[in-house]
Amino acid sequence: MAEESCIRIIKIDKQKLTFKPGETSAQFEVTVKNNCDRYASLQLEVEAAGAESDRSPDWYTISPEVGTKNPPGDNTQFQVEITDTPVPGFVGRMNLTILASSTDLPDEDRAVLHLTIEQGTLLRPLILKLPKEDFKGYPGDEITVSVEIYNPNQQRINARLSILELESTWSHKPDSLSLDPGKKDLKTLSLTIANNPPALGKVYPLIIEATHANAAPAQVEGNLEVLPQGFLDFSCEPKQHKIPAKLSWAFWRSPPVTYNLKFNNASNVHQQIGVRIQGEDQQKCNTLTVIPANAEPEPEKLIQTDIELPSGEKTERSLVAASSRPWLGLAKRLKLDVEAIWSQQEYLNTRNENQDIELILKPIIPLWLLISGGIFLLFLVLWFLLNPSTKHKSAVKSVQFNGVGDKMISASDDQTLISWRVDGFKSPWIHPKIRKIGDAGKAVRVIRYRPVNNNLVVAGLENGEIQLWDLLAKSKQAKETFVARNDDRVLALEFTDDSRYLFSGYGSGLVRRWDIKYDQSFSDKKEKQLGFVVSALKLIGEDNQSLAIAGRRNNFKVWNYSNTKEKLRPVNYPPGNKDDYIESLDKAESKPYLVATADNQGYITLWNLKNCIKGNDNPCGEELDRWSNGHGEQPVRTVALSANGCYLASGGDDGRMILWPLTASGSRDLNFSNGIELHKSRKSQAIYSIDVKVVKNHVLVASGSKDTWVRVKQTKRLTDLGCDVNL
Repeated sequence: MAEESCIRIIKIDKQKLTFKPGETSAQFEVTVKNNCDRYASLQLEVEAAGAESDRSPDWYTISPEVGTKNPPGDNTQFQVEITDTPVPGFVGRMNLTILASSTDLPDEDRAVLHLTIEQGTLLRPLILKLPKEDFKGYPGDEITVSVEIYNPNQQRINARLSILELESTWSHKPDSLSLDPGKKDLKTLSLTIANNPPALGKVYPLIIEATHANAAPAQVEGNLEVLPQGFLDFSCEPKQHKIPAKLSWAFWRSPPVTYNLKFNNASNVHQQIGVRIQGEDQQKCNTLTVIPANAEPEPEKLIQTDIELPSGEKTERSLVAASSRPWLGLAKRLKLDVEAIWSQQEYLNTRNENQDIELILKPIIPLWLLISGGIFLLFLVLWFLLNPSTKHKSAVKSVQFNGVGDKMISASDDQTLISWRVDGFKSPWIHPKIRKIGDAGKAVRVIRYRPVNNNLVVAGLENGEIQLWDLLAKSKQAKETFVARNDDRVLALEFTDDSRYLFSGYGSGLVRRWDIKYDQSFSDKKEKQLGFVVSALKLIGEDNQSLAIAGRRNNFKVWNYSNTKEKLRPVNYPPGNKDDYIESLDKAESKPYLVATADNQGYITLWNLKNCIKGNDNPCGEELDRWSNGHGEQPVRTVALSANGCYLASGGDDGRMILWPLTASGSRDLNFSNGIELHKSRKSQAIYSIDVKVVKNHVLVASGSKDTWVRVKQTKRLTDLGCDVNL
């Protein structure tokens, strides 16, 4: 004899139950007792005779789904509610099997309940399903849509199947069907995509509806993508223009000329058109702007915008071009390539999307002005010889003064490292460039002097390399090259004061400490993988044992790298999204807890990070001052603090070099709440790097900017403000 189960169904409050689909539900209560020798969680299931084995138990609900763990001898009550017929279309009497079990024990118990299902008076919507939900076709194509229909009612249903919300130019034929209770059927509907005029190329909702009497309609939705069809055409006339187009008494003027751009959208897709002007002579044009056709050309007011062109329409625009003419000699010929950029070209025939045009520039100076022009040209030559350029060939990404402020270094996207003489920026009689240190082979993101002796520099490259260069050897090759990870951008470098260790920060979020041996070779000793792009590093504190780290999403943390168990401490910086970066940070050497930060939301912030050096992983840092008016709320890319903590220099996307006098407590001096503008780069191009140094009676500020220039500006020290005091 089988062993008796210790889980017992001791009571069902109803032995017979009646249910009428579409009206009220049927309910009963089941009491189950735990006769086992341990705590157990009880649960209940209901099985219906004749129901399909693979049907989910969606025709009833049980509360609770699983009982709490009860001790031996306790009861659990379950409320069961029948909400639908177990067997679609069935009318009559059937047996329900109540199964009680436990998640903790193998025992179970069963009981039988008689359920009488009556004929319902209300009908329910049919259930629709699309075996395939996404369709594609061209205008004029016939699309066949298959629809699965299920009848959940107790009686035969006659229904009408149709496609909704189609435009009048589309055609389709509805279908009828008759479906027995609980049965499924597969029907197909056909529709023809409009071709006169062609339907627009886009994704349309495809809504299938089934309707029958005395019940709400049923719907199912798919997608119909009408594919692009037709062609796009572009032309530019004339192919050649001259400046000036005709002789004038104002011979020195260079009036702009206009090319006529014609666009034809012979497709079924709304287009947004851009115009790209390129070619080897593009930079020689002062003005290249697209304006509405027949508009009055006013180059100083022109703004290039995208062109909206609906399906099947044409439009015209004027390309206004102007350039400086040669003073004398032969005419110059500028060759340009004008390209129409269509927003949607896939599946379409694009014609003549590139047009070659020519702009001929006639010389300005007539013969009678040749002598005076020659004298002026000679003067210019002499001036340029005495004032050599302080430029790179591409954007300057990093600059730094040496320890005494008489030399500096710069690095650029043009892959070069250059050493400069600071006095050469202040005097036309001194050549500023000492020498090109070398070619790094890849764009350089950051360069730093070795603090001890300043005889070595390290450069962090776009491809993940760190190169060590000897300033005394005058070799054109790096002394050493080290890589933590290939193609992982080196965005920040920081030496310890004794030059023993070098920290590097990467685009992947890695921070690595390199141990520099006495023979200047590197070996990796410690690293930290962070979850954000690391854009700035700075050692803080009196013992150089804590590293401030900043980067993407406004992350700002302090790492005590000497303590392997201590977590990174977050600084109380306002959180940011994926596009927000802390771009730069610096500290004052004589005030090792005074730190400045700059972010691309336009804020400069001064901090006291003394409470970040030791302790738990709670947020730390005291905000001393914060402002966004310095660079017109545009991104601030770089900040630097003077060694005495009395001056802060900043640069940003507005192209301005600004000096901020500070108080002894580490905030802005209220007499200079808007800062002191030292310089503005050409065309307000962004400043990427800045450094500040107090030398004798002046404050020197160096910058590197997008316009490729390296600059040094100076101003007198402000010794009467109470912070920078001459001793």
